[in-house]
Amino acid sequence: MVSIARASFFYRAFKKALFILVLASVQASVQASVQAKPSNANDIEDPFDNTPLEEPSLLTSQNRLFYYQQYNQASEGEDFSTGQLALDLQVQTSQGKNWQALTRVVATDNNHDDAQTHVLEAYGSWSSESRRYGLKAGRIKPQWSNGYNWNLANLLRPYQDRPYLDIDNLEQLKGWDLIAANFNYGSWQMAGYVVDLSRPGQSATTQQVLRMAYTGNIDGSWLVYQVPGSKPSWAANMSSLFGDHWLIRTEASVEQNREKSSTPLTENQSEYIKWVVGLAYQSINSGLASVEYLYNQHGYNEAEWAFIEELILDGSESTSQSQQAVGQLRKHYLYLQYVSEESWDLWQYRQSVQLNLDDDSQLHRLEVNKGFNDELSARLQIEYFTGCDTCEYGLAGLRMASRLALYWSF
Repeated sequence: MVSIARASFFYRAFKKALFILVLASVQASVQASVQAKPSNANDIEDPFDNTPLEEPSLLTSQNRLFYYQQYNQASEGEDFSTGQLALDLQVQTSQGKNWQALTRVVATDNNHDDAQTHVLEAYGSWSSESRRYGLKAGRIKPQWSNGYNWNLANLLRPYQDRPYLDIDNLEQLKGWDLIAANFNYGSWQMAGYVVDLSRPGQSATTQQVLRMAYTGNIDGSWLVYQVPGSKPSWAANMSSLFGDHWLIRTEASVEQNREKSSTPLTENQSEYIKWVVGLAYQSINSGLASVEYLYNQHGYNEAEWAFIEELILDGSESTSQSQQAVGQLRKHYLYLQYVSEESWDLWQYRQSVQLNLDDDSQLHRLEVNKGFNDELSARLQIEYFTGCDTCEYGLAGLRMASRLALYWSF
């Protein structure tokens, strides 16, 4: 059964990869035929020509078609494969220097079983001539965090930004419906956000954020988050360069609600802290190496986890990878990452490991990226999960997952 599943996996991967390759080659040949023209003496630019420059294009697009097929080795039961074909379309337009609009839509097909379309972003923006004042309205994906693996300052709900679980999941890029106003003065920026919060079980209809940021030798930001009728939460971050190669960053958040459900052993607590500190080294010859430590007060302590372990062993508690997407299960984590520089022939290697320091379970990820030209690239990814049956990454349901992805940008 395993050999048949693997054969089916490679057959589907080859068939759809061939389809994308054909489309890419057709597009490249069309572009070449349109752009190619014979050179002659008239092509030399006249330095004394005062003809006004052509107005820049008011409409730009960044589009991508990609497909991946993944073979999963299950911890228990039969191995299985998953896959997805996705079309990512982004169009941006501008009117003068003051008005802009952007729309990003993604259509996905999960092995022909679940075709869906999502509007990730769709908004309009205005800014004054001096760029001191600005307004935005629509569906927007703000990015307020400065971390590699954990984004503590992104406090908006519902929270679904977990790239370490699946970096090809474009739904993580879905924004929130909001109205924002910002004011810039030199190195300082202040912005306010009113964000939709229409979801079951929530009496409030909006969530609000006030953010202040500074850019300089030390970059930092501070934000306050509040749902009307509840106490505010807050977050802050800071990053700074040391010399030409070193970067240190830290980030913290204090929230009123715990990400994980309580147990009979949970102590009463009004605030929950997350704190991350990281150090990175980067050079042209060595690539990027980084380390981050996370303290997570939302996670379960030893007594709470012992209670949950009994439920898991009794079969009355299911803790799966989807539940991990809500937040980390325990309190102490370490993340190590290495990214090589891209070689002259467009190869790149990435390796990372995420360690749960409370139960010693680990998530390893190896990636090899290959660019064929400006439009076509591929990625081979292998994830490996280690840990006991009642440890965080042992509960993922997988021992190993191998993914082959092909990307075409146009």
